[in-house]
Amino acid sequence: MRLILALCLLPAAALAQNNNWPAAVKAVSKAEARYIAYVEKRTGGSHLSLLGRMDLMVDVERHKCAILGRMLGRIDEVKSLEELDYPPLDTSVSDYDQAKFAASLGNWVWQAELALAANEAERVNTWNLDCAGQFEIPVAARISNDAPEAQFEISEDGTDLTVYGDIDTGFYDRFKVQLDAYPKISNVRLGSGGGSVADALKAGREIRARGISTMLHGNCLSACPLVFAGGETRQIFTILAVQHDFGFHRLALRSGEAIPDNHPFYTLIGDYLSEMGVDAKIYISWMQEASPDEMLALPGLPLG
Repeated sequence: MRLILALCLLPAAALAQNNNWPAAVKAVSKAEARYIAYVEKRTGGSHLSLLGRMDLMVDVERHKCAILGRMLGRIDEVKSLEELDYPPLDTSVSDYDQAKFAASLGNWVWQAELALAANEAERVNTWNLDCAGQFEIPVAARISNDAPEAQFEISEDGTDLTVYGDIDTGFYDRFKVQLDAYPKISNVRLGSGGGSVADALKAGREIRARGISTMLHGNCLSACPLVFAGGETRQIFTILAVQHDFGFHRLALRSGEAIPDNHPFYTLIGDYLSEMGVDAKIYISWMQEASPDEMLALPGLPLG
């Protein structure tokens, strides 16, 4: 039976008109519990014992984009992501597949709760960075953000700083304010669609000067890998099986015209990368492989 997961048995019109996400979360949680109870009754143990590390994160990114797309009014773009086959609760489906589907439902609940807790700017940032251009969602589905600046979130112990959003002009100054305010920061987690190369280079040098490590928290595109390269140590940070991409493209003028390959800006970037222990020749070749309005995506690629 084909059901719409993001509505979880709720009429599409009811959720769309009443924005009844708490009811949807409750319904999906109940469905998850039914699958878990069925598997554990059959096996006599925890359903998690049937699953591997990759299975635990099944459909996380898919659910994230489906939920955000509906919340942000991009319903047509995510309809296909909302459709899942609910397996029957009988022996025609293996215990492993039942347990894996339960994990998928649990991940839907997790992503819905995260999206509900986020503000509109955070939702738009995440949609633009992790969803537009993914899962056959067109890049044109990006949403103009009234608050395009990168958002900063500090961990409770003051050691981790999450940076999520655009690296616009002035980013470095705001970033440095965070580092000065929380001197215990030892890790910077990055997710960004990029932006200002000048700010990225200054931020990367600031990170290295303070001996801070960098990790991936989301897709890291355009100028973002330059910030990432500044890490004293660099970790392709994934939550279990969630994989994020690096993205590269050519430098461009404000008009959108590509800068020539022999432009001094590439020399400045190359000098910075060499300073950070990154193979500048390879890195810049990745940049020059895509036009300014395209993106060369390299999943989980270490920079050096």
